[in-house]
Amino acid sequence: MIAGTEDRKADTKTITALTAESGFGDGVTETPPAADQMIAQIRDRLASQVKALAKACQQAHPDNSRPTLFDIAYPLAVQRLQQFDEVIENIPKGFVLAPVLYSKIKRAENDTVWKEFGSRVQHSFFAFLANDHSEELRALGICERGIKRMKAGRAPVNEDGVPYFMNVDHIIERAGAGQLSTRKEVDPLMPPDSEPTYSVNHFSNLILLSEEAHAYKNFLNELQEVARCRPGDSKWVLMMVPEASLGYSGFVAQQQDPQHPLHGLSLRTKDPSAKIAEIEDTIGQAHSLVEAFRNDAMIAGIIKRNKKTGSFNGKSKYDFNKISAEIGGNEARRIAIEDYLRPSIQHVFWHLRDIFNSSSARKVSPEKQQLRIRFLEQENLEQLRQSFFGLPSIEEAKRLQDYLLKEEQKLKETQAGGGDTAQRAVPVKEKRHMTGAIPR
Repeated sequence: MIAGTEDRKADTKTITALTAESGFGDGVTETPPAADQMIAQIRDRLASQVKALAKACQQAHPDNSRPTLFDIAYPLAVQRLQQFDEVIENIPKGFVLAPVLYSKIKRAENDTVWKEFGSRVQHSFFAFLANDHSEELRALGICERGIKRMKAGRAPVNEDGVPYFMNVDHIIERAGAGQLSTRKEVDPLMPPDSEPTYSVNHFSNLILLSEEAHAYKNFLNELQEVARCRPGDSKWVLMMVPEASLGYSGFVAQQQDPQHPLHGLSLRTKDPSAKIAEIEDTIGQAHSLVEAFRNDAMIAGIIKRNKKTGSFNGKSKYDFNKISAEIGGNEARRIAIEDYLRPSIQHVFWHLRDIFNSSSARKVSPEKQQLRIRFLEQENLEQLRQSFFGLPSIEEAKRLQDYLLKEEQKLKETQAGGGDTAQRAVPVKEKRHMTGAIPR
């Protein structure tokens, strides 16, 4: 994976060095912190958030019965601390927490890497696992029909043809792989005569694991705010990394013991209602936080003051940061906004992207097309989009709005073409967010 060296498997023994060698900036020369030290730092920060928000709840005296930012963020902070302790206590067998240098690349670079993975790498990796690591697949719980399907380069299914709830994960994250996401080399594990691929897409950086295990990893990443790193930045983060050992290659996650929360393999549901229900709470939470933000007296005063002076001119995507600057030493309010409001909007986007994970609406199945339509028709999603109107630009909200507009346009094009998937028209509404609710 690193120029001038053999293609090393990304695991607990190599990942710290691999990421340090491919990083950017000052982070490359820093001594990596110990995993225990990083765990303690994360827990201390979460406990401090709980304490600050609890104090703010006691001191807040709203003029009406509407919940404040602190009322909404406090129970979320308590839950987050509890979830962190549960994850640390239940790190899946075959994984270890290790320091990893996260080196952020540009979004366009990440998109290019992802397209290559989907078009050229993933199907070959499935075949590689089925041909070379079939016993590990069986030990994980994948049936013979699933393994046969993988040999053909397709995702595994159970004996009834239902896909397993699984994911091929990049051990070193694509978005944070630094030079591994910008340099191409021939992958020695790919089929003979394969063209060079980005190093981060090499088989040595991939693992098949359950979506539940993947969620553990993503949760830790989120707590350390890796998504907020700017391209070119590097920072040490604590990541869940596979451990290669005798009998376990590190290419396939291990089956968990019966008493572990992640024991067994789940199946993907094809029921659109179930998928929509999964994200209703996420949308509702984001909407509650945005409305509390709008109704916060201090925030409203800052917005009004800056509008009068023309500071919020609608052109800078970082206008929202001016609010954080004016809040100053109000730690609880800053925590509620930066650690709960903004991530809640990002969560809606992530759920949306998972549902609409297709390059073209023209190519999706009728079932998935109906899921798109039903999702876009949700009243609580519409309420969230309307709640952004008139606020300074929030980067996460703009990204969500842009994505929704793109998906709506895809549906319109599909329906205009009269394809088989155009079974219902998306309701046409006059929406404020369609005409620039999020300043650009």
